[in-house]
Amino acid sequence: MKVILFVENNHCGGMDTFFANLINNWPYPNDDICLICNKSHPGLTNIKSSVNRECEFIAHNIPLNWTVVDKYFKWLPYYFRRLIRPILRICLYPIQMNSLKKLFRKLKGDRIMVVNGAYPGGESCRIASIAWVKAGGLPGVHNIRNFSIAPRPLLACYENWIDRMLDKSVHTYVGVSICCAESLRKRPTLSLSDKISYIYNGVSVPLKNKKLDIETNLRSKLDIGDAPMCLMLATYEARKGHAFLFEAFKQVSEHFPEAHLTICGDGTASDRDRVMKLQKQIAPNTNIHLLGFIPDGSSLIQQADILVVASQEWESFGWTVIEAMIRGVPVVSTNAGGLAEVIGPNEVAGFAIETNDVESYAAAIMELLNSHSRRMEVANAGRNRALELFAVDRMVHDYAKLILYNPTTQKRD
Repeated sequence: MKVILFVENNHCGGMDTFFANLINNWPYPNDDICLICNKSHPGLTNIKSSVNRECEFIAHNIPLNWTVVDKYFKWLPYYFRRLIRPILRICLYPIQMNSLKKLFRKLKGDRIMVVNGAYPGGESCRIASIAWVKAGGLPGVHNIRNFSIAPRPLLACYENWIDRMLDKSVHTYVGVSICCAESLRKRPTLSLSDKISYIYNGVSVPLKNKKLDIETNLRSKLDIGDAPMCLMLATYEARKGHAFLFEAFKQVSEHFPEAHLTICGDGTASDRDRVMKLQKQIAPNTNIHLLGFIPDGSSLIQQADILVVASQEWESFGWTVIEAMIRGVPVVSTNAGGLAEVIGPNEVAGFAIETNDVESYAAAIMELLNSHSRRMEVANAGRNRALELFAVDRMVHDYAKLILYNPTTQKRD
């Protein structure tokens, strides 16, 4: 069986970890796996280096709306570039469709799963699912990893047309949480669909005493020794809640001046500049370290006393939350989107604080910093929850069952 995985992405992060986990733990060793990705994805190298079983990687140069804008219209102000991109979606449709049909015919795969970010997200993802069936493939799986939005009014006709074709080309839509999957019902074509399901992300049980290299040894790199350290792993997008976190950490620093907050993540130069300015405005005299993306986030998490997640919106799951839980690192998070779903009852296996409640968020961090026994209590409950609900073997088995399903015979071939 030849399994095709397809993705369009422009950020390093949790999606790369998902692919590595899925490929490395695929339960059928005789299956051939092929990952197709845009060549411009900065995380492709990380995926390749993390995969330890045979896998074919195809990096394509099919034009995407954002790569075209970045190449030919980068001289325009940001707002105008954003206006051009939806128009390019429509203009690039025939090019992407024909290119993907040719590619799929050449590969002669048996099954496909297309992995979207937010929905509709990267347009080549929806077109890939459609092109697969037009090229002779069986209806496949369409995975979304962030929330769906309603069709844009000015593009509603095109959006709904694509959705209708997509719905004929997949046998299952699968989100990473219940709230993520159910957000697909914002789309008129999918509002009453019986194809919508969810599979929680999964993580591997970590190796004990994993050796840190120079790049991932944060405490050595920042020269902070054994001082308390809160860690945030997230892109520098505004929705990740940096301003909220700085406000909370300012309060924490008044009671724990020796505490450090380290932030690692990918992001555009403008996003990073914005966050740096926020830090100087809100919490200039605190121990805050703003770093770029560092591969192997699991090694970073194991050095932290607390993992903090400050997202204010659009969080479909929270990959770093389960990475911390499985490692026995307590989590203080907001309750945005699927985060509360992952953490469970508040203050048991982790904290899920209201998105606008800075005081309670700071209080949760201080509660954990103030008591080793409380940290261990939350950490142990988090680890037990992760082992029960978010084990990688369970995740991969559930995806394999969906991907290998034959909608014609209604069973796995």
